[in-house]
Amino acid sequence: MSARAIFRRILSNEMMEWAESGMESVQTLAFTVDAMYGFVVGLVLYFCPHFIGNFVFLRETDGVHWHLLRCLGAQVLSIAYLNFRLRESSEAAKSASCFVRVTSSIVITILIVQCFTVTPNLISDWKLAFAFAFSMAMVALYGSFLMWNGWPVGGHLMPENGVSNLLHQVDSISHVCIGLTWITFPSWLLHGQVVEGLDASHEVCGRLLGTFFISTFCNGLHALHLPSISDRKAIVVSRLICNSGILMAQIWSQLAYEQNWHVNHWVGIMLFTVWTVLAVLHYLIHPSEEFSRGGVEQKKQD
Repeated sequence: MSARAIFRRILSNEMMEWAESGMESVQTLAFTVDAMYGFVVGLVLYFCPHFIGNFVFLRETDGVHWHLLRCLGAQVLSIAYLNFRLRESSEAAKSASCFVRVTSSIVITILIVQCFTVTPNLISDWKLAFAFAFSMAMVALYGSFLMWNGWPVGGHLMPENGVSNLLHQVDSISHVCIGLTWITFPSWLLHGQVVEGLDASHEVCGRLLGTFFISTFCNGLHALHLPSISDRKAIVVSRLICNSGILMAQIWSQLAYEQNWHVNHWVGIMLFTVWTVLAVLHYLIHPSEEFSRGGVEQKKQD
C-alpha cells in the first residue's frame, strides 16, 4: 500500500486533491533542480577533474584520478539528462530515477563510512560529513517519492519489441557486473593499465564509478515495462550519453596522460567502443510511438 492510499483514507477529497497536486509539483521541482545540479557537477567533473580531485583529497591527484573522475562526470550527466527528461512523465517512469538516486546514495554512504574508518587521512572529516548528510537527504527525498507513488514499475511489456527488450536486459546485466567489479576490485581493474602505483584515493574514485554503474542497472529493467515509447527511448539516450562520454574520456586520458596510462588501456577502450556501438544501434532501431500504438491496436483486434 502506498502512502497516497493511506492519506486517501484519512483526508477529505478536497484535501487529497490538494495533497496530490502539491506532491506532483514537489516531485517535478525536485527532478528539475536535481537535473540542473547534476548538469553543472557533471560538466565540472568532465572538464575540470583536477580541481575536484585536489579539493576532495588531502593529496595531489594525477592522471588516473582525473580519468576516473571524468568518467564519473559522464555518468552524472547521463543521470541529469534522464531526470530532466522524466520530470513530468508517469510515476512509473520517475521511479527509475528514484531507484537510481536511492541506490547510489545508500552505497555512497557505505563508502563514506569506509573512508572515515579505514582511511581517515584521505579526505577531511567535514567533507565526509557533508557528503554523508547529502546522501541521506537524497535517500529520504526520493524514498518518500517512491512511498507516495506506491513503488510503481509499470505494466506494459511489449513482447513484439524483442530486439530492444534484449538490449535493455543485456545493458542491465552489464552494469551490474561492471559496477560490482569496480566496487570490489578497483585496484585489480586498474593494475596493468596504469604506469604509476595506486593508493586508496584511486580506489575511492573507482568505487564511486562502480556505484553509479550498478545503481543505473534498474533503468533498463524499468524501460521494459514503461507504457511510453518516448520514456523508454529517453533511457536509451541516457545510456548513450554515459557510454559515449566514458569512451571519449578514455581516449582523452590515453592521449593526454601518457605518463600515467599504459598501452594496455586500449583494451578497455575497445570494450567500451563495442558497448557504445550497441547503444547507438539500440537508439537507431528503437521503435517509435506509431509502433507502440500499432501493437496495442493489433492486440485489441485479436
